[in-house]
Amino acid sequence: GTMYYVSMYLICFEVINLKRSDTCWNPFNVRRSLQHCNDIGLHYWPYLTGLFYFSGANLFQVELTASLFPSVVADTDTLMYRWLVQVPTAVGGVLFFLASLCELMEWLTGRSRIAKIAVINDVVGCALFALAGVVYMVPPTPTIDTNWVGGMMYAVGSVNFVLSGVVSLMLWRDGNFGLAYSAQLGKLAKHESLGRFSVFSIVVVTGLCILGTIAAVVLFSEARVSWWSAKDNTDYATRVFYPFLLFAFIHMVIALRAAVVNLPVEQPWRALHQACHLLLAMASGVLLAQFVDCVQQARNAL
Repeated sequence: GTMYYVSMYLICFEVINLKRSDTCWNPFNVRRSLQHCNDIGLHYWPYLTGLFYFSGANLFQVELTASLFPSVVADTDTLMYRWLVQVPTAVGGVLFFLASLCELMEWLTGRSRIAKIAVINDVVGCALFALAGVVYMVPPTPTIDTNWVGGMMYAVGSVNFVLSGVVSLMLWRDGNFGLAYSAQLGKLAKHESLGRFSVFSIVVVTGLCILGTIAAVVLFSEARVSWWSAKDNTDYATRVFYPFLLFAFIHMVIALRAAVVNLPVEQPWRALHQACHLLLAMASGVLLAQFVDCVQQARNAL
């Protein structure tokens, strides 16, 4: 959630600072930002897309933070639960859907088939998130379990977002640096070596993102479970530090993969590049073993 929140801010940050000599940090200065878009000849849709996504992400952060407190989620019939969990979720989903409609308007006349696939997945995913937020506000009945329906909507919508993210890597590969939120940035001069990011690289980066997610799950699971089972403070720090270190290492490799897409020919850079991926593969094996152990502990606790 936090990383998605940061990525939505970066959309706003990029748009409001295009061709600007000074740096602007506040995406909520709507009048100034729209005037800047008008001055540089940029459509309003990219800024509105980033603004709606970032505003929705802010509300989802409220819901995620409130859900960490047992006193808030203990009773779902209280006003505190409704205003700190249900309402931010529903309104955040609606803002996401508005952002996806802005993406649709931006690419309505575009010719990129890949971009349209990304936009369609965003629209479907955001629509499901908006509907799920509304469904969660309806109490379950003997005939309809709204919690199950809302959960399935979130699950399918999340798959749409994953597909959109993978397709966005293909846009970036082909020089469409505006991705799905700005068709105009996609019309900039193409990179000197088209297709520099192969389909194999996209698969590798997608796999690394999945490993990063698993590392985050293991990190928080170990932080919780090891608090009770660790022998001492050193044992606890060791158990928690390993998934955190691997989480950081995975994202460093993602950045490396994006910057150095072809295996270097010169030594020792070629050997270092190969050793980095070999080390990651070995560490990922240990990470997956920890993940399986966390799943088994969770099943035993039920």
